[in-house]
Amino acid sequence: MQERYSVAATCTFLDALIKRTGSSDALGEENAALIGTHGRRIMRPLLEGFAG
Repeated sequence: MQERYSVAATCTFLDALIKRTGSSDALGEENAALIGTHGRRIMRPLLEGFAG
């Protein structure tokens, strides 16, 4: 049961992180370039860190 809450909290955190960093119109193009270039390399250690 605890693992399910941990996964839900992780997904909520990642959702908020992505929405907040991409919400500024002034940084829209930069955000898209960053995610396109480094998105997988950023997400992998985040998810592995949460998963243990």
